[in-house]
Amino acid sequence: MAKIKALPPEVINKIAAGEVIERPASVVKELIENSIDAGAKNIQVSFTDGGRDRIQVTDDGEGMTAKDLQLAVQSHTTSKLEGIEDLWRLTSLGFRGEALASIVSIARVSITSRTRDSAGGMRLEVEGGEKGELMPVGAPQGTTIQVQDLFYNTPARKKFLSDPRRETAFILQQAIPLALAHPEIRVKVLNNNKQVIRTGGRGEVLSAWGDIFNHEEKENFLELKPLEKNYVEMEGFLGLPPIARSTRRGIYLFVNGRPFYNRRLTQAVVDGYDEMLPPGKVPQALIFFRVNPIHLDINVHPTKREISFSQLETLAKNLTDLIKENLPQKVGGGKKQTPDTPGEEKRQKPPEKSHLFTPRTFREKVGGQKDLEVRDKTATPYDPVYRIFQVRQAYLFVEFAEGIYIIDQHAAHERLLYNQLQREISQKKSPRENLLTPIPISLDPTQVEHKEEIISYLEGLNFTIEEFGTKDLLLRSVPLSIKLYLKGNAEGLIRDLIDIFSEDQKRTDLLAIQKQALKTMACHRAVKFGGELSSEESRQLVEELFSAEQNSTCPHGRPVFKVFNWSELERMFAR
Repeated sequence: MAKIKALPPEVINKIAAGEVIERPASVVKELIENSIDAGAKNIQVSFTDGGRDRIQVTDDGEGMTAKDLQLAVQSHTTSKLEGIEDLWRLTSLGFRGEALASIVSIARVSITSRTRDSAGGMRLEVEGGEKGELMPVGAPQGTTIQVQDLFYNTPARKKFLSDPRRETAFILQQAIPLALAHPEIRVKVLNNNKQVIRTGGRGEVLSAWGDIFNHEEKENFLELKPLEKNYVEMEGFLGLPPIARSTRRGIYLFVNGRPFYNRRLTQAVVDGYDEMLPPGKVPQALIFFRVNPIHLDINVHPTKREISFSQLETLAKNLTDLIKENLPQKVGGGKKQTPDTPGEEKRQKPPEKSHLFTPRTFREKVGGQKDLEVRDKTATPYDPVYRIFQVRQAYLFVEFAEGIYIIDQHAAHERLLYNQLQREISQKKSPRENLLTPIPISLDPTQVEHKEEIISYLEGLNFTIEEFGTKDLLLRSVPLSIKLYLKGNAEGLIRDLIDIFSEDQKRTDLLAIQKQALKTMACHRAVKFGGELSSEESRQLVEELFSAEQNSTCPHGRPVFKVFNWSELERMFAR
């Protein structure tokens, strides 16, 4: 008896479905792509229970005839390909004919469609791959596909789905880039009958961005004019530093109208900002590529999520160079101004003081406790009678009996603040101060589902925050210990803290999330690398650093100081 057997068609379809349909978000992606390919001007997506119960996608595209309906649900049937050579000149989003066949094999599906020339529509119902009879129905032009009970006949797959809110986030992560890639299409998304996304179809990318993220950002983006290098034309929009985020979720890449992911090109965008952003910050950007399809392979991944470019390294370098060339024109990198009068230099504004510490006695420690008036010199290598120099508004050179300490002022202050915040959170002793004007914070569509958890998380970090409409929060007060140092950027700090929660919400270790949040708060508040310190501020920073129980590294693990003994210096100069 032969060992090798041909698999039954229903098994083949379920295996294919496992590759193409990973979760409800995969269904939404495939159906939206089909609607776009059908020339739709309006697309509506609605779902319940994170897509596990029901998904429905309705469009006003060209529709399908009765014959098309019957063929569309069979494997490897497509209107996009005629021969093998067509694979290398694809412009459509779907092409392999696997999506509908995969979906109908693992769900209960109803498809209603009408073409412009038809007097009425037709409906086909398919359950687990078994087709029912075609039925004439009244319907507008276009197609409506309803998918119910996804994975009902593959329970092993169904049990690996996440909770409804997380599945909702996955769905929105598929819908958002498709809406941005096609701003000329009006896209509406309903979750449990509540609208979470609606774009106006005005044809402008930044208008669609504002529609989705619930705020106007045009003034915070720099437009990249189209530029062709080698075989690729590049254009897009670069987010300026004030709207940088803590994650890479704000970087969107598109090629020929198709959203895609490529780690190397995402890094190329980050590299283009070089020193424009502080550590831990990532830009927001929308980059559009246009390229002859012969230079692409979009068939390298079952879900077409990843795309292979020829000469990828060259493309990445060109993208980084393009960003670097354009950013300085907008972000303080312009030409040096010439004096108004020949030979007369413009008067320089004195550097702004950092106000590093609140006014208090010189010997008062960070935690508010009085230090001993007589310091035990064996407890610290620092003797306050020696001198402190600030160098390049970044380092403190501290002379002491045995040598020189070189201190990174930002890392040192960040460590002290992190220690303080940890104490306050653990002791639950940190007063709050109300803001004069409460600040509205817009949530991304992917974050709205977790609004209650986000509020609880921020309350645990000692902020007062409440719901403000469907998509917004309202920040009313901040911890008193950090208010002085926010300098009007409370909104930026809250956005970073929400990003941390959104990235780590699948983790159950809430203490680890809180720890990361405290690091971010300390970094926001700490004196910046390049900030001027007064002699009193420098001295107080040094004293408190050497009084701290933990002071060798900042919360992110970077060294706070380096020590050079006099003997080392003498050896360096051959003395």
